[in-house]
Amino acid sequence: MKYRPNASTVCNESCRKEGGEIRTKFKSRLVEIDKKRLTVLMERKAALKAKQIKNTLLQSKEKGEESLREIKTVLEKKKAFTVQLNFRKFVLKQEASDKNLYALSRGRKQKSVNELIQQVSTLIEESRAAVTKEKKLRSGSPLLVNKRVRHKFSDGNIYIGKVLLIVPGFDFISTEKLWGGDY
Repeated sequence: MKYRPNASTVCNESCRKEGGEIRTKFKSRLVEIDKKRLTVLMERKAALKAKQIKNTLLQSKEKGEESLREIKTVLEKKKAFTVQLNFRKFVLKQEASDKNLYALSRGRKQKSVNELIQQVSTLIEESRAAVTKEKKLRSGSPLLVNKRVRHKFSDGNIYIGKVLLIVPGFDFISTEKLWGGDY
């Protein structure tokens, strides 16, 4: 040996050997972290979708069945349809042909998801019949008239408004946009 290697030379040689391994471990760890991030993001998106379904007024059986498919757990399904029943009873003050349609339990036992779904379906049918036949509530107006709603128009904008009228036979409602502190 003609010369003695210095410490930096030894360090550089060892780094060259281990550097490739370190870089491959680092890249595989980045891929793993990215996959975990995407799964968490998808779970959050699904939870948000379930929450939106739970907070959306169902106006047809088809939308109810669609929302039912998107909710995975039985507990979440019960919560969603319980919210539908309570919203129709306390906010919309929808009158039902049978007062037991709003009952969430029979005796001391809670009703099943299928029973709750049937109740909501019956209420949807009754509300459609009330609007298309122009039946009036006690106050003399259809179900959603004079209620404040958030409405998404075809341009993608969401407005807070008050329902002015419901045209029989159509799925859309005429709303008045409210600006400022009117809400």
